[in-house]
Amino acid sequence: MLVAIESGNVLGNENTTSLLLEVGSHLDKDIWDKLLILAADHDLIVYPRIAIKQNILSLRYKDEDHFSIHKVIKCEAINLLQYICEHYDRKSIKRASAKKDYSGKTAVALAEKCENKDIKKELEEAIRGVEFLEGSDSDTLLEDEIIQSVNEDVLVKLQDTGDSMHTPVPRKTEREYLRQMKEEFNEQYKKEMMEKEDTIKQLKNVVV
Repeated sequence: MLVAIESGNVLGNENTTSLLLEVGSHLDKDIWDKLLILAADHDLIVYPRIAIKQNILSLRYKDEDHFSIHKVIKCEAINLLQYICEHYDRKSIKRASAKKDYSGKTAVALAEKCENKDIKKELEEAIRGVEFLEGSDSDTLLEDEIIQSVNEDVLVKLQDTGDSMHTPVPRKTEREYLRQMKEEFNEQYKKEMMEKEDTIKQLKNVVV
């Protein structure tokens, strides 16, 4: 894998690096980040497609060195933008588009200034008529999804008690739910990592 990357076999929607990733070759996160940025720079679908398939693609809004819909729009990568809009649900796309990046601009604002008018059109079509709960100050799509599910869960409970569905979710309640969910996630993550470490130790003992 590293030989393929160092040799420059990374461009095109089918190349040595992508073929190795398709069959399960491992890459460190920092190299994955660089490949995804490369995808935005060259309008490549292949790396985000594999990342989505492996459930490791996380759109980050506030970091210039990470993949995001803002980066895709800035690079005017129309094919990649179309692919993302097709493979993420429309609520996620609208939430991502409303976020401000490291330069303080939303994806919608960036699309407005694009010379390629297809970029603006594609984004507008993807988010037209979509409603979602506002209020999140997270900087990743994953955290947004957690907060969205928390908000919807709270609203359902309010409805069950006879309160209005339009009752705003208190920020304190949102943060408490998010904290609990993060704790549960961390516990599960630690458990899985311990199991993996035990497996690695066992394999090393067998090799020795």
